[in-house]
Amino acid sequence: MKDFDIGRRIKIYREDKKLTQQQLADKIGTSWEMISRYERGISEPYKKMDDLVKALGISLEDMFRDEENTKKRKTYEISLFTQIPQNSTFDPEETYFYYTCPTWIYLKDKYVFALDNRLIEDQPNGVSFISPNTYPYKKHTVLCNRKRKLTIEPFKNQKSFVGVVLAQEIQFI
Repeated sequence: MKDFDIGRRIKIYREDKKLTQQQLADKIGTSWEMISRYERGISEPYKKMDDLVKALGISLEDMFRDEENTKKRKTYEISLFTQIPQNSTFDPEETYFYYTCPTWIYLKDKYVFALDNRLIEDQPNGVSFISPNTYPYKKHTVLCNRKRKLTIEPFKNQKSFVGVVLAQEIQFI
């Protein structure tokens, strides 16, 4: 694999994370000029590769994947809840399942989680993407948890608020 291919991937993943060259350089302990040299294939980034993949939130496999046309990363793996956790908090450590999430959802909140709609009252089969860190406004639809009973409803200052519903995938079977 040519250094230019690796550099092109660094740039794609950096832009996907909305990082400047300076921000990425700060994360890995180098200069923005060196990031520019990596991206243009002028310098080899191999000594900083572990730091690069960690800062970019990707794996070494992603960086070295042999593809003819490297494209931006389109999906992320997020926690999927298929049951309500015992303590009713949707902590990623409370589940062992993952779901593929579109980039735009992940970029809204990196702590977004997926919830099987069978757990939510009056919802069609599918998955809801819930953002626990998005501040809800009256226009938002939110997930509420009232005594382990999940509902999706318009936001009205509920104390039972779990998170904002960013999107739903509906299964037509």
